[in-house]
Amino acid sequence: MMFTLMETIKERKKPKISTSRFKTRRKKSSKQIRGAARLSNQIEKLCNASNNMSQAISNLTPVMDPYDIPQAVKVLDSMSEEVPKASLLYFFSLK
Repeated sequence: MMFTLMETIKERKKPKISTSRFKTRRKKSSKQIRGAARLSNQIEKLCNASNNMSQAISNLTPVMDPYDIPQAVKVLDSMSEEVPKASLLYFFSLK
């Protein structure tokens, strides 16, 4: 009886090796591959749509006037009849 009890204790102390770590990787299913391809396609469409929107906005944005600040002030001063120097419009345009 004593001998069988010792064998039982030794058996319990042996670590059981999980076979799940040693399994080889399964191949990806065709469903997973289709899902990845679909996701990739959707991302590409979103990127293209974003680029198209960016190009459309840049095409709608008017080209900046070739005036720098000193030239703009000179033009504003030359319009003294339309925009008096002490008016709110004058100060707003200099802002």
